[in-house]
Amino acid sequence: MLSQLAAYLADTLQLENSHHVIDLGCGEAELTNAIAGHAGAVSGVDHDEAALTNANVLDNVTLIRGSMTALHALPLKPAQHVLAYNAFQYLSNDDEAFAAFRGIH
Repeated sequence: MLSQLAAYLADTLQLENSHHVIDLGCGEAELTNAIAGHAGAVSGVDHDEAALTNANVLDNVTLIRGSMTALHALPLKPAQHVLAYNAFQYLSNDDEAFAAFRGIH
């Protein structure tokens, strides 16, 4: 399923080997890895240290522990695309959602 989603996203976003993608709320990096097969680099961001520790990532994937509500404070390179698949439902309120959208923008 995730490989099909990644292929769809790669086609829709016209991902190239030169593109950097940020995956917010990456968890154990399943979608992150699937997207990495279509992009030059992918940075996965999640606040759950255990999930990040359990992730097995590809060579072009970097995992960063942090909050998507404070993206400005994370060591992220500029990206062509930002994904937040199944991530926003974990935010507690509108202020957190607005902070995440500001950081993405």
